[in-house]
Amino acid sequence: MANPIVAACLVQGRLFLATAAAGSPAQFCEVEVANGKVRQSFDLDKTPEALAVFPSRNVAFYSNQSLLYRLDLTTGKTSATDYGGQALNVDPTEQFLYTRLKEPPVSRVEHMIVNGRPVVIHSQRTDMSQTVLMKYYVGIRKLIPAEMRINAASNGYDVVVSPDGKCVSLPGGGGWRPSQPVAGAATGYVIPVFSAFDFNKVLASFTVEAYPMGCAYNPVTNQFLAVREKDIKVFDLGDPAAAAAHIVTGSFSNACVWSGDGRFAVVASKDKGVVIYTNPLGSDEVARSANWYKSVTIAPRFGVATNPAAPSTRPVVAIAELIQFDPSSDPQVAQKALDNAITNGSTDRALHWKQYAPYVANQKTVAAVNGVDLTSDAGIRIYQFKKICQDDPACVVAQFFL
Repeated sequence: MANPIVAACLVQGRLFLATAAAGSPAQFCEVEVANGKVRQSFDLDKTPEALAVFPSRNVAFYSNQSLLYRLDLTTGKTSATDYGGQALNVDPTEQFLYTRLKEPPVSRVEHMIVNGRPVVIHSQRTDMSQTVLMKYYVGIRKLIPAEMRINAASNGYDVVVSPDGKCVSLPGGGGWRPSQPVAGAATGYVIPVFSAFDFNKVLASFTVEAYPMGCAYNPVTNQFLAVREKDIKVFDLGDPAAAAAHIVTGSFSNACVWSGDGRFAVVASKDKGVVIYTNPLGSDEVARSANWYKSVTIAPRFGVATNPAAPSTRPVVAIAELIQFDPSSDPQVAQKALDNAITNGSTDRALHWKQYAPYVANQKTVAAVNGVDLTSDAGIRIYQFKKICQDDPACVVAQFFL
């Protein structure tokens, strides 16, 4: 790379980098892991401080000065979002973007006159900056706030998501100091484990002593790795009250990860390079190492079409109840609808329109629908869909959008 790397994201075996240097625009690029060859690149309006890429949705997000920016991977166009964020991470299903926000250090210089003499007072905030953990749904056109926890860490570092997408942590140099006690969870210099589905649920809390910096989840052995500057500790995720099973001393940075097969722990050295530790597996763990990832499914890209979806072998049945349908926020009404769906066996996910043969019979029409930019001006979209209906009056998809 010609310029220094300022941010990186490895997702689904694909490596994405952001580079920047004084006097030249920042760049986003995808790099072949095997040989370092650049596959695609775009110039960026801002210099990324963190990067999160969603290949299945053809979109990436990066942070700059606590604001989030969206990069369209099909056009290279960058746009500002309405939301803030700093450190970023990708949900394994590529549905959600995780980030955190904390206030930067603040210092002030004040002047006073005491007994006729000028006195200069330098003040700096030294309290433990509470860090907010946030989760956004990655929609077709924009981010949608999904969840937030105000007090997720003190002086938080990077957001860490378990490989199966079920757990999330935010290690902080000040540990975790919630405003309200949480039953059964240790606080102080700890790293908490939150449910990725409900940040209010604390699944575990590991006591690591002063100044925790990083952590990682082992998807095979259920081990939890916690990193401080002077040591790393390995805990059992299923028994957070137990002492660390392994403690290794050294000089470390906050970056760490387990290998996908659970056999190795990789921890960044404070000085240079990484340190790799072996992790022996039992026979059951060896078997699990080859299959655990199959339970993680990439979410479909609703409304964004590239290649036609595979035709479905399922029968297509019209749902009469949807001819007249009134959405309701009444819990009793929702529960009744859910009970009816279970009783009638109507719990399968509805088919994508491209999986229904009559809708894709006219390939010219399919290409025209694919060519409509759903993020463009509403008037332009209406004109395009009306033109499609004029050329193909039987196009239900265009009629739906209209």
